Amino acid sequence: MGGPATVTAENKASLRLLGKIGFEHARDIVEDDGALTRVLTRRLPARS
Repeated sequence: MGGPATVTAENKASLRLLGKIGFEHARDIVEDDGALTRVLTRRLPARS
């Protein structure tokens, strides 16, 4: 369920919120207009 999240690097509030719910920075994408987009992924809990 779910997938990666993409957020502009300038959107500090969303980055903070996503960090609180378990998303971690995976990579950056430089857009055609020069804007920086952060790609975040969420680690799944280990299965028992």
